[in-house]
Amino acid sequence: MAEDRNTGPSFSSSTSWSNLGVVVLGQQGPEFVLEPPSTLVFSNTTGSQLSCSAHGSPTPHVTWITSPDQRSVSAVPGLRQLLGNGTLYFPPFLAQDFRAEVHNARYRCRATSSVGTILSREVTLRAGKPSPRFICFYKNYSISENR
Repeated sequence: MAEDRNTGPSFSSSTSWSNLGVVVLGQQGPEFVLEPPSTLVFSNTTGSQLSCSAHGSPTPHVTWITSPDQRSVSAVPGLRQLLGNGTLYFPPFLAQDFRAEVHNARYRCRATSSVGTILSREVTLRAGKPSPRFICFYKNYSISENR
């Protein structure tokens, strides 16, 4: 962090707002305890989840938004669920139920309290059919050693 005489503190582009730990009158702004990964790729047959948690005083409220438009994420029955613990859950789904706005999307976790708001890194989510696996079966196949 560098001090600018005219504008106060300035932060490099690599500074994470989640690490600043803003304190206001004995209160502490939100700080991430668990941040989601930058990429999550999973199969429609397995499902997956994004977890996020933050602490502070007062306790921050954790929500999810889409990125870059910052729209609040809501539940989509059978495809996306918001759990009370800050987890965004994507249950297994049929290939024909794939929805790009749910399964091929970018998300961010948001932690908010009366002291402030922080955003997690952007998560690029990709869900789809599992990769094909090839298994070869040979009938009457034998290996012999030439001597």
